[in-house]
Amino acid sequence: MRRRRGGSTRLLAYREQARWADLDASAVNAYITAMVHEDLTAKDFRTWHATVLAAVALAESPEKGDTKTSQKRAVKAAVEEVAAYLGNTATIARTSYIDPRVLDQFESGVTIAPTLAKRHRDDAGRQAAIEKAVARLIDNAG
Repeated sequence: MRRRRGGSTRLLAYREQARWADLDASAVNAYITAMVHEDLTAKDFRTWHATVLAAVALAESPEKGDTKTSQKRAVKAAVEEVAAYLGNTATIARTSYIDPRVLDQFESGVTIAPTLAKRHRDDAGRQAAIEKAVARLIDNAG
């Protein structure tokens, strides 16, 4: 990548007419708000993705979850998987990104495993089905 003029060391930038502008969190969040007409930020998308990843990890866990110890092992592994994906600690992933209702539902014996077992036309259809299943899982948690 060519170095842009202006001496900025920011990795992300965009061209605005004849000059380069640094891309920062406030610009991204303003763009998201304008596009979806909701008060959302990039963190909302990161949180949703972490929640979906946790739901999939729990549904695919080799742990049966039939005992408290098995549930703890499954939750710990799922949280660590999400944390590794996000580049955070397990504590940050669990407290700031994974919706706790997904963990509560798992501990009650409810996962999105039936959705994962279904055939889907393509990856986009599979992803849409998984996200709908996670939304239902959270809604049904009360």
